[in-house]
Amino acid sequence: RLEFDTEVDSMTDASLGEDADLTENSAILKDEDRCIRCALCAIRCPVDAISMERVTFSTNWSSL
Repeated sequence: RLEFDTEVDSMTDASLGEDADLTENSAILKDEDRCIRCALCAIRCPVDAISMERVTFSTNWSSL
């Protein structure tokens, strides 16, 4: 099994379940309806096959 950061590993286990067997021959399918854009999939991917773009929002306030 590949070695991962302990914190990321525990968060992934919470999401996928402790019994998830993530070896180098594994594949993860991203469910867009359940995705919360946390980027754990991109962090956990051992072959950098997943990327996430950082999105920032800004609001311009004006008085009426």
